[in-house]
Amino acid sequence: SDLPAAEKHLLAALQLLEKVGDAATEVRCLTYLVVLYRRKHDVLRMNQYLPRLLKSATGTQMKEYIAAGEANAAWQAWREGRVTEAIAASQPIADIWHQSPLVYPFQWLVLWTLVAAFMQLNQWAEATTYAQRMLSPRLQAMPSELATELENGINAWQGGQTDRARQHFLAAIEGAMAQGYL
Repeated sequence: SDLPAAEKHLLAALQLLEKVGDAATEVRCLTYLVVLYRRKHDVLRMNQYLPRLLKSATGTQMKEYIAAGEANAAWQAWREGRVTEAIAASQPIADIWHQSPLVYPFQWLVLWTLVAAFMQLNQWAEATTYAQRMLSPRLQAMPSELATELENGINAWQGGQTDRARQHFLAAIEGAMAQGYL
């Protein structure tokens, strides 16, 4: 989460990769530059690299990274208030990653979007399902305060405490936004 250092190293790596022509590593570098700018809330810079990521990932047929690019585009749709569009774009990505025999650890890229979007639509079961997926020990661990709020929201929902579940999910969403996950 040292975003300034990561940015410096990723930009330097991208320059080197452009010279040597390592397409697969360039896709990975572009992916994490897009993620970095999303985490920094720098949508302008994210949009500078996102089309290039999608083109490169498609050209190399790196499905996990195509999905990562599309997940960031779906997040942007959600951020712009296009909730149903964000859900329609996000669910296939979540399914690809969930069903893949290889674990893509950064599934939060799409799962946070789904939790937030379904919360906006008051579709609790769906929000809870995606929150549960995000807490899988096979995925990148969320900061403890976010994980705790998600766990409390899931438990409250499963216990029939809708208002309490909403409070916890909203606190998780606020925290995720503040930390650049959403």
